[in-house]
Amino acid sequence: MPNKDHVKFDDLTSLVVRCLYWNYVWLEKIYRCDLEESPPTQELLLSTGLHYERIKPTIQIAVPIHAYSKAKVLPFTLSGIERQDYPKNRIKVYLYFDLFDDLVNLSSESEIDLLKDNPKYERNLLTYRTIKSWIEANRYLYKDIQLNIDYYHETSEISEEGQSSYWNKEQYKKIIQVKTLALQHTLDNWVDYLFLVDSDAILVKNNTLSSLIGEDQPLIAPMLKSLGAYSNFWAGMNERGYYARAEDYFPILNRKKIGLFKVPMINSCILIDIRMEQINSLTFNGSKLHNAPYDDMIAFALSAKYANVPMYINNKQTWGYLMPLSDVMDLDKLDQDLIDLQFEASSDGNSFPVTESLIPFTEHFSSKKDKLGMDQIYIINLKRRPERLNRMLDLMDLLGADAKVWPAVDGKGLTEDYLISNNLAMLDGYIDPYNKLQMNPGEIGCFLSHYQIWQEVVERNYSKVIIFEDDAKFETAFRTKWMKHVENLEEYLSNGGQVDFVYLGRKLLVSRTEKEAPVEGFVYPEYSYWANGYMLTSTGARKLLDTQPQQKMIPVDELFPMLYDKHPRKKWAEQFPNRTLIAFSVQPLLLHPIYHYGDAHYISDTTYPRRLYKPSPSLF
Repeated sequence: MPNKDHVKFDDLTSLVVRCLYWNYVWLEKIYRCDLEESPPTQELLLSTGLHYERIKPTIQIAVPIHAYSKAKVLPFTLSGIERQDYPKNRIKVYLYFDLFDDLVNLSSESEIDLLKDNPKYERNLLTYRTIKSWIEANRYLYKDIQLNIDYYHETSEISEEGQSSYWNKEQYKKIIQVKTLALQHTLDNWVDYLFLVDSDAILVKNNTLSSLIGEDQPLIAPMLKSLGAYSNFWAGMNERGYYARAEDYFPILNRKKIGLFKVPMINSCILIDIRMEQINSLTFNGSKLHNAPYDDMIAFALSAKYANVPMYINNKQTWGYLMPLSDVMDLDKLDQDLIDLQFEASSDGNSFPVTESLIPFTEHFSSKKDKLGMDQIYIINLKRRPERLNRMLDLMDLLGADAKVWPAVDGKGLTEDYLISNNLAMLDGYIDPYNKLQMNPGEIGCFLSHYQIWQEVVERNYSKVIIFEDDAKFETAFRTKWMKHVENLEEYLSNGGQVDFVYLGRKLLVSRTEKEAPVEGFVYPEYSYWANGYMLTSTGARKLLDTQPQQKMIPVDELFPMLYDKHPRKKWAEQFPNRTLIAFSVQPLLLHPIYHYGDAHYISDTTYPRRLYKPSPSLF
């Protein structure tokens, strides 16, 4: 090795020689450590530039994709996979898809006729195009992507209702074959893990895959939320492998208990450690097990049980969402379930991921919008709460609703001078019935926001409007249910009936039974709270304004029952002599707040410190 003092560094060759010299010095240091039977310390490796990282395990992601029923959820599933923060050069992706053989080599003319006559064919082709677009965008990012196409002949069984049964023997047979093939491909490819993901499982956390691997368990699943009590795990299983009730299920599902839990069955999104000794004992085929059901999920769980391989569910985060089970193949129902599942995610502060290449395949949610049978829809939003507004606008897109954003009056900016100059005053003697405090600036701002909308309703002579606050959580199938209510109301009004105000959501504060209204699906409300969603007619808006509520302000949700004459505080009610508001409430309710008082993520813009300025005795 030449002496570094005799080397000139005036060209590229000299620079290379210099680098080789210093590499020699560093390696010599490490070699001397080996001679002294002392391994190089982390400090030495860092000082010499030779720090190291472990090579991450290799993964094969397998996604069995149904021929047509998952067309609209698939863009979110693939986007959730693409957004995982795990190195893509350590991942192989295998996609398994059934293409209707009638769609092979179609001409453009025959395609139009075929798709028009059979929506299953249309969705099958949409699914195929979604897959191809995703592969084209990602083919050079992953270690490998393979699309395995089988040609599909539909032979669905018929249920008693006359609809195509979703979970018939042929469907189970197909799923078992595909999952068995996925496991075999993984074994053939000598990878470390198989990540088996159903095509209707949507991952919203980008660290899902790396977190599961970090748990170092043989079989593990991220807990996925769905609609109702459905999820991707069981907490109990009987000897035959069927579902059994267990006390731990709901505490785990609702994340009252958080952590890693050993369970008898996981499905839909499973990380399998291929390096385990018992891997060849695992199967999705129940016919290979003694007295096991012909069901891929149950067979896999039983085979793991017999091989003494534990299964775990991880609910440390809300990792993602799963479409609910469907007993029959109803495409409209599947579409509604997807919308409702997005509503559920929105309530958790999550949104479904969509990568750039798949945006065109989600545009069916942005079809022509209307106003849900109203003249106008309002969304009240504070400027400093843009995340709430974005959430509500996304929900309006899902509902196909065209809404107007109404800038809320921010109580934090109110002063005593503002109240005096605008001739605003509190109701004489008002004290909150529960916390025994006077009306605070946030409640005043909320009142004024609603009040200003009532003024516009009258000024523009709107017949009917809906007013939403930006924390509304919508019930499933909201649009369908609400439009049925609108139809019933229209018939009632056309026959001479009257209504001024309709609760879409509320909190009932009395226990007595409410009287049914003369319209199907409605009741006469008793004393109730909340103003997060209601319908108001032009007559109702005039009645509200005619009471001059700005001169005797109380919280909006106290004002409504005051004016339909169900408020228990008679001394307050006497200050509103014209208590003639005709009020209905939908029953069951169609919306609720996202969070309730006491919830971990509860935030209220009407309950911050009650005095931001010195009150005047005349105002308070």
